[in-house]
Amino acid sequence: MRFQTSILSTLFLALTSMVPMLAQADETVTIGDNKFISYGLKGFGYVGASAVDKYGDTISFGSSIALQKNSLSVASDGTYTFTAYGLPDRGYNVDGTNNYIPRLQVFDISFKPADSDSSDSGNINWSYKDTILLTDFNGNNMTGLDSNDIVKMNGFKMPAATFHGDGWGNDLDSSSTTTAISLDAEGLALIEGDIANGFWISDEYGPGLYKFNSDGKLVDYIKAPDAILPHVDGKVTYSSGNPPSWDNKDWEVNDQDSGRDRNKGYEGMDLSSDGKTLYALLQSATDQEGGEHGYTDGNVRLMKYDVSSSPATAVAEYVLELPTYNDPEKDADKNPRVAAQSEMRYIGNDLVLVLPRDDGRGRNADNTESLFRHVDIWDLSTADNILGNYDAEGDKIASKKGNLKSGINVAKHYNFIDVNDSDELAKFNLHNGGDDNPRLLNQKWEGMTLIPVDGTDANDEYYLLVVSDNDFVTTKGKQNFGKLSFDAGADIDSQSLIFHVRIPGLS
Repeated sequence: MRFQTSILSTLFLALTSMVPMLAQADETVTIGDNKFISYGLKGFGYVGASAVDKYGDTISFGSSIALQKNSLSVASDGTYTFTAYGLPDRGYNVDGTNNYIPRLQVFDISFKPADSDSSDSGNINWSYKDTILLTDFNGNNMTGLDSNDIVKMNGFKMPAATFHGDGWGNDLDSSSTTTAISLDAEGLALIEGDIANGFWISDEYGPGLYKFNSDGKLVDYIKAPDAILPHVDGKVTYSSGNPPSWDNKDWEVNDQDSGRDRNKGYEGMDLSSDGKTLYALLQSATDQEGGEHGYTDGNVRLMKYDVSSSPATAVAEYVLELPTYNDPEKDADKNPRVAAQSEMRYIGNDLVLVLPRDDGRGRNADNTESLFRHVDIWDLSTADNILGNYDAEGDKIASKKGNLKSGINVAKHYNFIDVNDSDELAKFNLHNGGDDNPRLLNQKWEGMTLIPVDGTDANDEYYLLVVSDNDFVTTKGKQNFGKLSFDAGADIDSQSLIFHVRIPGLS
């Protein structure tokens, strides 16, 4: 009897010791009959801070990232190669905005999945390939300058900058002016995964949604509902409060009454796989719904459009409640904090993958330790379609204190991937918090795209590529077609991570 008990005890200890090992390896979320699984971190790589594109300008691309699907191949040794399109925002703007031309940066990427990698370069290798400049309906360059005007073109009214000189502080005494569409690009989606079909970009200035052809020329536009558009004294005013670096006297910056908070427009955007449905998600709540504070801005609007024809048709509007975290450096009445979202991907079956995170923590920040960085799932099928009910100027789904109106059902939230998981990061010599060095995670993670395992959707497994926005921070900066130099005081590489995930139903 003692012998049998000993055997049973040994078996019990062996089995129970396996449980935490399995829990650490996989993160599983069950939604209906489907299991969504993260098998952990499988890659790290970066593009150096001093890299420049073919126009001689500093490369940044982390606001969004999109896979060119037909470029994907898998070699016999398990190495993946593919082309991806990266999206910079409005250019280097620490001292004010400039006439940076919005663009796509094109890369060829190779990646061999690994459970660990301690090499200096990592196992995600980026090779710059090309740049596509973005132009308006007439073929004129768009601009990263803050909006101080509205331009009327092709029947649309869009945010614009009107300026003297070249938009870089030269020829300011010129009697002539230039007006260009202002674009602070944040979300990118290739139509049916192929640049040849064109692409959509979401904008923070409006916010608005812009459709381009494969050459980067604007072909369509979607304006946000009035409740989301920024208003001052009953008038739409698109300024984000970031006037040009050389002079701000002509840029009116007033307190908003309602609409998207400044620099918090459509941060996330994606298309259905057939390219017919477009989803756009605000970074955080509108000003009238608590958006002015980082502890009341958690109820965000997601717009859904039928873009199978033009003009696009709004078909739904949902509310997502963003997750929260506690910041010990903030007063109790300013906690918990809201983890504003930085990217969204539609994964089918009314589910979206969203990247919420904290702000001002990580590499090149005062505090190097991030408290919250996730890739999570929201189920839109549980949310009410509120389209048309709260869309007029100043309409509210929540109070100024961020309290959601009773009777509105929101999308259900599921925790999925903790990007800050120290055990996973350590496998690639990475860390969250501590010494500020190239292996410390950057503070702004803003882009993600899915790469089918083995090059096919059939097995429901993908590599999730997540990229950071380095905000053009380099000591060897170049802008205005390489003619101007800048020193941002540090060199912050554009970092990237790859996770192995199971996402059933995505095609």
